[in-house]
Amino acid sequence: MVRILKYIGFFILAVFIVGAVYGTCTVYKAKVYTKNTVLKDLANSQWRQLKGEPKSFEIKSSGLSERQKTIVVKVQDPGFYH
Repeated sequence: MVRILKYIGFFILAVFIVGAVYGTCTVYKAKVYTKNTVLKDLANSQWRQLKGEPKSFEIKSSGLSERQKTIVVKVQDPGFYH
């Protein structure tokens, strides 16, 4: 009986260790993803600064595709095509 309890204890300890390692790896991967992806996007001028003040940025029609131009017109004037 003592032997069975000993193995159950080792099993519970192993499950705990595996769970802790998995959680640590998940947090580390999320940190790396944030550093490589999200922080680069925050450097774009269209994002708000930490104080909440938006940076100025311009959208030029020469940089938009025809589909994007159509979307902009529809958003700016929803009654344009009616």
